[in-house]
Amino acid sequence: KMEIAAFLVASGQTGLDRDEVMNLTRAMVAQGERLSWPSRVVADKHCIGGIPGNRTSMLVVPIVAAHGMFIPKTSSRAITSPAGTADTMEVLAEVELSPERLHEVVNRERGALIW
Repeated sequence: KMEIAAFLVASGQTGLDRDEVMNLTRAMVAQGERLSWPSRVVADKHCIGGIPGNRTSMLVVPIVAAHGMFIPKTSSRAITSPAGTADTMEVLAEVELSPERLHEVVNRERGALIW
């Protein structure tokens, strides 16, 4: 944790140049499990978050999926209230899916809103 804190402080004070940002991004992409989809085009809907009551993902994802595009949308939980998109969606459907289950849902429905 100390190394991460030191990295964040140093990066915040001096910034990162273009090569450092690119290398950091590539290192982040190389970590963890990557998902792939059997479609040439995979749609995404992104927002900055932190806007209470903003539920555009819950409208956009099913509309895009209904038009045949793949849209496996991840959303976060709220930090300070039960108002995150994933929190709200969880009232209607399960949002915590394994990668295998996510593939099943998206391949069948063309989209999903998950945490």
